[in-house]
Amino acid sequence: MSTTTKVLPAATAAPAPSPIRIATGTTNGTAEAAAHPTDSGGCAHLSEALAKDDGSEDGIRGRVRLAVRWGLRLKEDGERPRKKRKLPTPTCASCSSPTSRPFLCVSCGNAYTQPHLLPHLRSFSHPFGIDCASGHVFCGQCDDFVYDPSLERIGRLERLRSEERQTKCQTSGRERAKYVPWKPNASEEALLAQATPLRPPPPRGLRNLGKTCFLNVVLQCLLANPLLRSYFLSDKHNSKLCVKSKDGCMCCELDKLFVEIHQPDYTPLGPTALLHMLWTSPAASDLAGYAQHDAHEAFISLLNLLHSSSRGSTAVSCMCVVHSTFAGQLQSEVRCTRCAQPSVAVDPILDVSLDVGARRGKAAKGKKVGPVLEEAAKTLEECLSRYTAPEQLEVTCSQCASLQTASKTLSFRRLPPVLTFQLKRYEHLSSAQKIDTSIRFPATLSMRPYATRPGAPEPEGLYEYELFAVVNHQGEMETGHYTCFVKTDEQWYRCEDADVRPATEAEVLASQGYMLLYSKKTLVYFPYAKTQLSAAQREELLKKEGKA
Repeated sequence: MSTTTKVLPAATAAPAPSPIRIATGTTNGTAEAAAHPTDSGGCAHLSEALAKDDGSEDGIRGRVRLAVRWGLRLKEDGERPRKKRKLPTPTCASCSSPTSRPFLCVSCGNAYTQPHLLPHLRSFSHPFGIDCASGHVFCGQCDDFVYDPSLERIGRLERLRSEERQTKCQTSGRERAKYVPWKPNASEEALLAQATPLRPPPPRGLRNLGKTCFLNVVLQCLLANPLLRSYFLSDKHNSKLCVKSKDGCMCCELDKLFVEIHQPDYTPLGPTALLHMLWTSPAASDLAGYAQHDAHEAFISLLNLLHSSSRGSTAVSCMCVVHSTFAGQLQSEVRCTRCAQPSVAVDPILDVSLDVGARRGKAAKGKKVGPVLEEAAKTLEECLSRYTAPEQLEVTCSQCASLQTASKTLSFRRLPPVLTFQLKRYEHLSSAQKIDTSIRFPATLSMRPYATRPGAPEPEGLYEYELFAVVNHQGEMETGHYTCFVKTDEQWYRCEDADVRPATEAEVLASQGYMLLYSKKTLVYFPYAKTQLSAAQREELLKKEGKA
């Protein structure tokens, strides 16, 4: 027989329901309430509870803190093998069924499923419930989730404490430094008022070490990548503590490069150690020597070396910095035109290669080049439309058990945080040649038309990307020169080896483009939760509650 999960101790006195009224002005609460001004989104009940909070565990802030802490403990415990778990699975106090996402009543401390929380709050006149997974407070009288900045800060701090407990340092015997919220005093506030905000320094030039412009542009793109910059500058990979540094670690070399470019010295750098590691690595042996090389090939080789040297890298479902930043999923659906039987395959991607030249059919006998079926693309959106357009194939259908005509469609099942496009400007027909067609690309790109249609509508912000780097190639296939544009703090710069100068967005968008790097505008997203139940659902739940 399952037992009811009771997490929070019962409050000394459950506050009685109060009439709905809009809180105006400041609250005359305790010192903690004064330190955290309330802005509960118009919920008078939460404003009143915050004003009465005396800083103890029985206050609303203390209850939220304990609930979020317990929810995080449950999450940490659930990641362990079943035999090593220490906490019992929480069960609903109403129906006794186990729940992976419990909601706690602030007054009695019992756990409920979301459908049973509201009937309980209404039946016992308890004011609030807490979603342990997110720390959001549900008001039973408003019948909705309510917001307050001080409670959001408590939730963020508890999640940070959980991350600090789980973080393993690279050297044994050292604990991660705990974050302590800082509140400036009067003198510090006066200094802050007089301070002048500093703009980030421009990109630092990289010396050409002998036909290494292909490597320099790729490094400038990686250094301008906001996710990689946050990762390495937050000490997630410390080259001085890494155990792989003596044997050769590409992450260590990139970490050193991030440190160097943020020094006050603006003289150009020569990435000799990184170039030497690239040359001596078996995985990038094709890039060794002083011959002309392809920037896209160098980009993929660097990502593979960073992946292999990252902590915790795996062959399947890898969550290293490379896959967390660049990895997405491409869905291929082949549908038989006779029986409409679909066959779906999902493949991982780190970048997308797009055709820009004219589409040609099969060459006739005795001819080297086939007829033109479709003219060359002119915009990036047109390239993506061609990439995801249905294609006619002949396949053996398992349902029909015969050779049938089928339609193959590509779509982006999971979009990566950083989307990298390579415009395929090299064509191998009767002879190899470069395609100098001008491709217009936008500063802001929406990937919604090319994504796999989700089951539920999602906000447009999930599909919006912003351009932050462009790689260009001037010259012919065998001879030429690479330059790039990178964006730092809303300012574009043109990088040509050691020469770095400011550029305008119009200049960037007018360039030819060989590689385009876009970063996602929305990096963290919590799906919309249903905050209200329909009248029919409420009546049904209340009937079940009464029978129980």
